[in-house]
Amino acid sequence: MRVALYLVTLSTLFVVPACMVDAPDAAEHQGAPNPAGTGGDAIDPNAAPPAPPDDGSVCTPGSTQACYSGPAGTANVGLCHPGVQICDAYGQGFGPCVGEVLPGVEACDSLDSDCDGDITEGCSMPVCAPGSTRACYGGPAGTDGVGTCASGVETCNAAGTGYGACVGAVTPIADACGDNLDTDCDGTADEGCVCAPGSAAACYPGPAGTDGVGTCAGGAMICNADGTGYGACVGAVTPTDELCGDNLDTDCDGAVDETCVCAPGSTTACYDGPPGTEGVGSCRGGTATCNAAGTGYGACVGEVTPEASTCGDGISDDFDCDGVVDPPCGISGRIFFDVSGDSTELNDDGDLEPQGPETVFMLRTALGALVAVTTSDEQGYYLFAGVPPGNYYVEVILNFPWEPVVMDLGGDDRYDSDFATDTFTTDNFVYLGGLVRDLDLGVRSST
Repeated sequence: MRVALYLVTLSTLFVVPACMVDAPDAAEHQGAPNPAGTGGDAIDPNAAPPAPPDDGSVCTPGSTQACYSGPAGTANVGLCHPGVQICDAYGQGFGPCVGEVLPGVEACDSLDSDCDGDITEGCSMPVCAPGSTRACYGGPAGTDGVGTCASGVETCNAAGTGYGACVGAVTPIADACGDNLDTDCDGTADEGCVCAPGSAAACYPGPAGTDGVGTCAGGAMICNADGTGYGACVGAVTPTDELCGDNLDTDCDGAVDETCVCAPGSTTACYDGPPGTEGVGSCRGGTATCNAAGTGYGACVGEVTPEASTCGDGISDDFDCDGVVDPPCGISGRIFFDVSGDSTELNDDGDLEPQGPETVFMLRTALGALVAVTTSDEQGYYLFAGVPPGNYYVEVILNFPWEPVVMDLGGDDRYDSDFATDTFTTDNFVYLGGLVRDLDLGVRSST
């Protein structure tokens, strides 16, 4: 549309015809910069409109006037400037205000959008292009890209004043034992971990070499929640003292009940008397009971062992268990063959050695006077009966090839040999009566 354009200047209030030009598009004026104080190009919104004709019209058709609806004092400041109103073709009034720019909100874009004369109030200088991105990482230096740690992305805000939060970055956390990952980003996976939390491992707290021996067996232990160690060993069986009689290797040394002498509570026949006397005369065996630990038997209960017989007391019993009932008083002994070679009357099994050959024994006073002569019986025993008290010794006559063994060996006078190897006699002794029965003689062949 072609219209007549009249320019209103700040120095005149009359209308000056210009030329026929294109009417400005409102869009071309909206937002166009018009900095304050630019001189004659600014439109004065307070200028009076052209005088209307005298025909009763409001305005001259096609005439224009400046317009501005913003706050007072903001026109032609910053981006703000007035627009233009055009009188309609009938002169009945002006049209809308076209092209004015009103105050807006500061966008921190170095422009005075709120038209207060200040382009920086409340704004920081731009630091980035709005919407641009860059890599970001908030973890310790040297950990980005190590193990599970990785950079994220941060985006510049719409005002360009800074970046938003770092999104997607993975920073170090404590290693989680058992995942085989380097989550603390130090280049080593699971360092400091002993085990995977909740995992089980075989264990055995007993002495080395006993696991799996006898009743001993390993158990299991569970790794704790942080993987730094295992809990107690559960279910393991370690060595204990042998329980005699259970036929088990409870001390786990590969031998069953090896320290046991007997089964606890079991019994066995026993006899503490001299060998060869059990079952002779009044002597008999008893019973011994194994102790609770199985380490040995208790006392022999019920046994009867030899007691000294009182010769000549008229009691018809063999209390000393020598096979002779109510022995006569006197001096006696026994001749035996020293088969074991230890010069004692007992063999290696603790039994009496066999009787020696029939031999003549002579009883003499200490001065050598002959008192009595006797011969050993079929069991090797000899006896001088009815001897009065006095000082005596016994002499033996041995036939070839027999000779006495060494006297007084073995530590027990009841079973040693009491005859000298050179004189074939005993030592002198004092007889006070009763029965003396330990003058024994051990012999061996001289060939």
